[in-house]
Amino acid sequence: MMSKQGKNNPAAGPFLRFAGYDPSRKTDNYRVSCLYVRFEDLGAGAPNKGHQPAIKPMQNGNDAAPMQNGNGTAHVEVSSTTGAESKHNLPVLSYGEAQTKVKPILLDEWKGWHFYRFDMALTCQETEHKVAYCVEDPSVKTPRQHCFYVPPSRGDWHWAYYSCNGFHEPEPAMKYKGVQPLWRDLMSRHQQQPLQLGVGGGDQLYNDDLWRVPSLKKWCAYKDREERNKQPFSQEMINEVNDCYLALYLRHWMQPVFRDALASIPQMCTWDDHDIWDGWGSYHERLTNTPVFQGCYKTARKFYALFQLHTTPERAAEDGFFGSSGWCQLTCLGPKHALLLPDMRSERTQQQIVSADTWKMIEERVMALPASVEHLIVSSAVPFIYPEVPTAIPVARCFNKIGLNCFSCMTVVRESRLDPGIFNAFGTVDLLDDLLDSWNADVHQEERRTTIEMFQRLAERRRLRVSILAGDVHSGCASSFASAQEIPAEEDPRMMVHVTSSAIGNAPPPDALVNLLNRAAKRSNLNEETVQDFFQLSSDPADKIRGTRNWCEITSSIGDPNRKDSSVTFELRFEVVKDGIVNANPKITTYTVKAPPLRPKQSLSCKQEVDEGQIIPELTGQEA
Repeated sequence: MMSKQGKNNPAAGPFLRFAGYDPSRKTDNYRVSCLYVRFEDLGAGAPNKGHQPAIKPMQNGNDAAPMQNGNGTAHVEVSSTTGAESKHNLPVLSYGEAQTKVKPILLDEWKGWHFYRFDMALTCQETEHKVAYCVEDPSVKTPRQHCFYVPPSRGDWHWAYYSCNGFHEPEPAMKYKGVQPLWRDLMSRHQQQPLQLGVGGGDQLYNDDLWRVPSLKKWCAYKDREERNKQPFSQEMINEVNDCYLALYLRHWMQPVFRDALASIPQMCTWDDHDIWDGWGSYHERLTNTPVFQGCYKTARKFYALFQLHTTPERAAEDGFFGSSGWCQLTCLGPKHALLLPDMRSERTQQQIVSADTWKMIEERVMALPASVEHLIVSSAVPFIYPEVPTAIPVARCFNKIGLNCFSCMTVVRESRLDPGIFNAFGTVDLLDDLLDSWNADVHQEERRTTIEMFQRLAERRRLRVSILAGDVHSGCASSFASAQEIPAEEDPRMMVHVTSSAIGNAPPPDALVNLLNRAAKRSNLNEETVQDFFQLSSDPADKIRGTRNWCEITSSIGDPNRKDSSVTFELRFEVVKDGIVNANPKITTYTVKAPPLRPKQSLSCKQEVDEGQIIPELTGQEA
């Protein structure tokens, strides 16, 4: 299947990734990689035989705007008939007046599909500047030029956060007109004011179709679970699973509008369960440790590394990823801000989300950030603050126990007219993995508390503000942690703005569930010293959790370089849907919250006296 598809569509890309910024360097301090995926028929007379694609950045190219009406301009036009030789024997990257040759790195290959990475080292200048580039490939008749924007050396960074960029099933995808509506809004904002970075917070695509491949359907059909769990990850499975992940990525990455963003906005992504498959990490260890589950996971990990991280499992550490067994990411966004993406899937079990060793590594690396860094933004795949439905987990566990020990439970479900999909393909309750994924799950409460306390400790020791972004829940909200004492926000190291933005693509939750969540969205305590609360998104007191698709536009402000001014502004951009009608170019309503910098050290041991009603205005948020 893949070979035939490959011959008809021999190339995919370019796809950009933000590889880091180093404020200690005066030159070559901004790094971007470009992934180019090409099918190479190695048979006699094949047009691609012996050629590698080349990438050539150019200053002031012909691409006048980052977007051309959202019609998929940022993809490589391909032809399977051209045999034209490339005029350049070596890949070339030209930038400004300099001429720097960039050779491609062959990361991996599967059935003729070759994954090439190009590394670009650029220098941030006094003002934002555009870099135009072009992939030169002999199989492409007319290579297209693309561009991205490099942020200023001492100025604000303008970037985007998104999550849940896909669908579980085709029906909601049709109803909501795919993922394109909010990507059109994002690209429209990019055209008005260039976005220098896109952060994918998890579920950049939905790989749940994996379990529909023939060999895995046979495996799931075993009635004897012990016998099923002993089955090897066969060669047939290896072939079908690799083919499936490759096809899912190519199909999703080359969708109109989304591929524009991947070619013009460098991305930095972490994964969540659907980048693997629904619920990975929250299944019982008896299932997780089966040869088939492990084989599928390692394949998912390989393609995640290739498409989203532009690396391989073998070279991930060399490329800067870290963790006990996961791939965490930490980089600076200019001199005053840093971005942390913990890997919350690789080490996840029913008992933990991230291992203690990895949290220790994270704490050490944050402490070692340059002294100029004043604000750390943490991307958590699932929210630390979200309303809890108290009875949900015990009920699901009860169903799961029945499902595991009594096959007649399905008869009960059918007779009671409950959704027969309550059980997944593996015979466990489909909802349980979602509940165990949550930081609110009983088994994760201790890790949640100690993690937040770690970030508060880092904030006080390093005198930096910590803010949190999260996705996963298909709704948008803003909340915060803060000291239980009355301390002005700018002096409170426990104060953390927490913005949840989900989903840019997937369908919103039912209105009834959103209403339930809003009723449960109340002030509570993390511990004796810390409270957590939700912000109202409008004048309506019940408008704290908004069940509409959204993404978050972010400005990391540098302010006066000579004073402590490192605020971050988060603007949630919500899709407006009236009478159930989804527009391809939707109207948008916004909510803005600003996280202030952390001012000079203030002791937390004594009670603070402030005027009644004293609030940092930026924390109240506003709706536009």
